[in-house]
Amino acid sequence: MTIATLINDLTFEYDRFDYEAKDFLPHDEMGFVRRVLMEKMLDGLYFLRYGGKNGKDTEIIASNKKRQYEADRASYDGTEIGQQRLRGSLGAFQAAQYKHEQLDEMYADMQDAWYAAYGEWYVPYGAPVGYSFSTQNAPQQEAEIPPDILDMERAMGIAPEAANDLIEAPKKKKA
Repeated sequence: MTIATLINDLTFEYDRFDYEAKDFLPHDEMGFVRRVLMEKMLDGLYFLRYGGKNGKDTEIIASNKKRQYEADRASYDGTEIGQQRLRGSLGAFQAAQYKHEQLDEMYADMQDAWYAAYGEWYVPYGAPVGYSFSTQNAPQQEAEIPPDILDMERAMGIAPEAANDLIEAPKKKKA
């Protein structure tokens, strides 16, 4: 059972008199409570996952721990100290990776629950301008450069896609 499921299960419906309809209609007293809980959870999960304005992304932390483990593995010399360092860095890497995956999953679940309830993605506190959960994990598609821009580049003497080509430095001859 996820946090989103627990929050969505918070309901208390009763019949409340509606003065406009002049009849008793079902009313969910916990609707506001669910909204506040979901907002707080999404804000907190965003902060923990992406680090807020000045923090570090858990994905970056996990990749740093992985690099540290790889460095410790490469320098392993067979001693007891080396073994302890290797075990410590492996444990830190596994913990950082697990934390990243769990926060990512919880955040996605909460965003899906918010979208199901309110029909839009939630923008957490501290998110950059233009943030949208629906587009942040979408793979970038390679776009074709329009032909008129390619013609202008050729006219200026710019080789197409020069930034992606590996340019090797010329080799110096021995004298």
